[in-house]
Amino acid sequence: MEKYAKMLTFRNHTALQKSCGMRHTKQKSACFAGAYRAQKAAYLLLNNLRLPFFPARTALAVDINVRHSKGICPLKLLVVDDCVRHAQSLAELLRMRGYAEVTVVTDPSAVAALHAAQDYDLILLDICMPGLDGLAVMERLQAESNGHLLPIFVVTGYGSRRNEALAAGALDVVTKPYDLNELDLRLRNALRVRTLVKDLSRRSEEHRLMALHDALTGLPNRRLLLDRIDTALHLAKRNSKHMALLYIDLDGFKEINDRLGHAAGDELLQHVARRLSHSVRQADTVGRLGGDEFVMVLSEIRSPEEASVPADKVIHTLSSAFAVGGREVGISASVGIAVYPQHGSAASDLLAHADAALYAMKISGKNGYRYAVDIAVDGKA
Repeated sequence: MEKYAKMLTFRNHTALQKSCGMRHTKQKSACFAGAYRAQKAAYLLLNNLRLPFFPARTALAVDINVRHSKGICPLKLLVVDDCVRHAQSLAELLRMRGYAEVTVVTDPSAVAALHAAQDYDLILLDICMPGLDGLAVMERLQAESNGHLLPIFVVTGYGSRRNEALAAGALDVVTKPYDLNELDLRLRNALRVRTLVKDLSRRSEEHRLMALHDALTGLPNRRLLLDRIDTALHLAKRNSKHMALLYIDLDGFKEINDRLGHAAGDELLQHVARRLSHSVRQADTVGRLGGDEFVMVLSEIRSPEEASVPADKVIHTLSSAFAVGGREVGISASVGIAVYPQHGSAASDLLAHADAALYAMKISGKNGYRYAVDIAVDGKA
């Protein structure tokens, strides 16, 4: 390995012979002809980039191997250069350093579509290319990024365009010729930034979901429910249709919770949430207000009477026993129904009327549904 590395440092055939203590004769020159030709090709590629030969992998390569051992998806890199020779040689060197998934593309117009499909961790982009140059590629990517950080690492032979690349959104810029050690370090830093940004984005989405969903059941919470009700009202008004709310309360839940304990009560609520979720149309929403109270939002129904069908389904769905803590637990539900526009045109009005209808159903015997027709909102007082 050291011999080949040494051979790569010589610029001509004669220098190679002298390094090995040989005179420049035809006979002895022939002995080196094959090896020299092979090494010359590699030398030309490496010398253009000023990439020294390294038999050992760097710490970054070790980090990449750790990713594999932990079952983390391997890093995906895209090399973009209109020169096939430069692109392929750089890709091969990256693979030698431990990057398993390196893709080469010489058509800059294909980059945006490729990145949209593959979501590369880093794109090594040449900035000076005929037709669509690197800055134009970055502009396209920026337009489709929705404001997200571009994973662009610019490679250029023109140091004067460094500031242009950074202003366009590149994470970093290296100029040719460059050193492989420097490239490794810069790549590692760029990948750290990219990884941190992706992790921050993921955590932000998780927090957003947590803020809009009930922690116990995973159903939409009051905040998201109000938004879904407003959306359903908007659609109903625009399309001259009805929409309805089903206010659902479990009968006897407090007694079950007191008798079996809070853990069993929580498990029962989770089972109820799953059954309710499976009983609604894709366009509808079921959420948890708190305790044992749930709300179902029925979007765009043709008549007020149509709301009775899902109400019946809810009562039937919850009538079968639940397996809770190794035992069977039975429970029933009472449902109050409010319909737009008969019982209001705002979420607060519909919720109040549905709650009043639910209260009336509880008073009259439970395990059934009742419409909010002719029931005053303050009738439960």
